[in-house]
Amino acid sequence: MSTIQAIIFDLDDTLYSERSFAFSGFDAVAHGYTHYLGDPEKTAQRMKACFDAGETKQVFNHALKQAGIKEDIDLVQQMICTYRSHTPIIALHEDAEKLLPTLVGRFRLGVISDGFLATQQAKVDALRLERFGMHVILTDQWGRNHWKPNPRAYEEMAKALDVEPTRMVYIADNAAKDFVASCALGWKSIHVVRENGIYRNKVSPEGGEPDITVESLDKVPLILSRW
Repeated sequence: MSTIQAIIFDLDDTLYSERSFAFSGFDAVAHGYTHYLGDPEKTAQRMKACFDAGETKQVFNHALKQAGIKEDIDLVQQMICTYRSHTPIIALHEDAEKLLPTLVGRFRLGVISDGFLATQQAKVDALRLERFGMHVILTDQWGRNHWKPNPRAYEEMAKALDVEPTRMVYIADNAAKDFVASCALGWKSIHVVRENGIYRNKVSPEGGEPDITVESLDKVPLILSRW
């Protein structure tokens, strides 16, 4: 019988595709700024191509340039605000949609996620995570200095679920920061490396190495049975 009592997930690129959120945001910006950017379908496609080319920090700057508009810092900030505050059109990864219902009632479930608070809450709402009875902790509620690898969210999660650290598992995708605190606190960890994951090439710092690396959440039930 598994000694694990609680399973905690990261959100972005673990339970759903972060790329899909970005593309949803680009659609919102393209349709909201047609006065500046022109045809929203073409604009959105250019933004998505820019993102896929690795220019993730300059998408809106490039969009303005391609529209023949001199770079305007204030306008870029307005576009960023629209992107962050839009209602996202996203869905759980197929393997997450399959796995989560099987865990309900057997384990205490939770989510720990970084990112701007309103943006992350909109994602949680869009994915309807409440249907799985998940305890959600969004680290930005305490400010950016409490984003991972800060341990506060992990400590708060253990208290909220009333589970001993050695009986907790964290499942996440960003090896550079996700497992530092969980390892230090004695949690077990599973690193999900998805083919198109934004952080798939990140390297774990010393002391923050996950216990197991998988390419799909389909592997999780077997791992839990061994633990």
